[in-house]
Amino acid sequence: DGATVRCLSQLLDASAERQTHETVLRYQLIENGAIAYQEDRVFLLHWHTQEQFARLLTAAGYIEVQALRGNGKASQPGDRLFTFTACRPRLT
Repeated sequence: DGATVRCLSQLLDASAERQTHETVLRYQLIENGAIAYQEDRVFLLHWHTQEQFARLLTAAGYIEVQALRGNGKASQPGDRLFTFTACRPRLT
């Protein structure tokens, strides 16, 4: 219909100690060059080290917990970007 959706973000707070990053996201619907609707949402991101996230998965009952690099190879402890794979045990 020719409408545009725009998303703007503004950093509110970042804390390395708390491992959080708080942002307000503003969503705007633009129709005929004017803002027809606008909504703000606060987005709070928590991050974890590999060790912390592996412990969370294990505590939740997952097995075969692995941290991987983007190329699918095992992540190294100092890597800041990683993906986890894990399996849920079969229920008997």
